[in-house]
Amino acid sequence: MLSSSDAALSFDSDTAPLFDVARLTPKERTLLEAHLQESVPGTGASYESLYREFAAESKSQDLVWVRRGAQRELVWRLHRTNQEPVRIPPVVAKAITAEDTTDPLAMSEHRRDSAHRSWQKLVEARTTRRKRITEPERRTAVEKENTAYGKWLTAEADHLTKKAELALAEYRDLLLADADRESDAFVREMDRMFDAERAYMELPPLAERIETAKQAAARMHREAADTRGKVRAWNSPGTQTRLRNGAVVQL
Repeated sequence: MLSSSDAALSFDSDTAPLFDVARLTPKERTLLEAHLQESVPGTGASYESLYREFAAESKSQDLVWVRRGAQRELVWRLHRTNQEPVRIPPVVAKAITAEDTTDPLAMSEHRRDSAHRSWQKLVEARTTRRKRITEPERRTAVEKENTAYGKWLTAEADHLTKKAELALAEYRDLLLADADRESDAFVREMDRMFDAERAYMELPPLAERIETAKQAAARMHREAADTRGKVRAWNSPGTQTRLRNGAVVQL
């Protein structure tokens, strides 16, 4: 079990603990406790002292989530070590309460791409098949291919819907930044301008970016709506009848 001090690592006195140990099994708590006592490479300090020192900043770019496929890996960027990332065990990623800054599209994109690969393998197997197969074998193969296609189509619709939602949120955020200088959106706009200046880049005028974001949101909304329409058509009685009859169906 974690000590009360370990369990209560906090951003500050007004926010939640850094770790939510209720998410962990007894074995995972032991692993986390051991990890906290380990030394950070290149510093000699323990991970516990590192987390305490950086806890107040952990919603900034110091704490970054990186996804590799479905696996989520936590990376903590340390300014003291020349920006070299320090790899954090999965148990920390499971317990930490800090804001997840992963690309919000990463998981839906992974599911979409994985489903597409599975479907394409079955399509390739059908189109390159040389040996003669029986009718029951053919129907089984077609059923697998259709099922894989349906999973990909559904995953594609989910991914495009999320993209459309994010595009709309970005457009609204820019609108609010332009309309209200007291808003968080305006602060984010100032951060973007600062980051661009630091990178020796110049952002287009805000009005131009608002119009670009508006057009992008409308385009993505149409794409998502079209794909959701295909999902509805896929689940329609007519298509389901064709599937039961053993036809290869693609919309």
